[in-house]
Amino acid sequence: MSQPIVSFTQRSIQVHGYPDSNAVWPVEYPIDELRVIGVVIVVLYEYTSGSQDVRFRNLEAFDLSGRHLWLAELPGTSDSCDSYTGILSEHPLTAYSWSGCRCEIDLATGEILRADVVK
Repeated sequence: MSQPIVSFTQRSIQVHGYPDSNAVWPVEYPIDELRVIGVVIVVLYEYTSGSQDVRFRNLEAFDLSGRHLWLAELPGTSDSCDSYTGILSEHPLTAYSWSGCRCEIDLATGEILRADVVK
């Protein structure tokens, strides 16, 4: 089977070449980054899209048919307006948070496996 092609606009994701169908689905926030890791699509929404007063869980994953898999945990900091600001690596999945944590995230569950304060 060939690797599917995943494309996105600011608020939608499209998968071409997935067996028997092409999937398209809308997302709630503007997309900042999108990574395809195996059969998982990891989406980082623009961190400025959420409320500035609360923690914004802006990293989530879908399978290739558009089924929602998880919404990533945020680090347990006291920063009331924390969110993820960038994906640093895919293997392992690692993202940087506004509060200054580098978080290794379980690709299967979205749970934080390790968080290091780097700020």
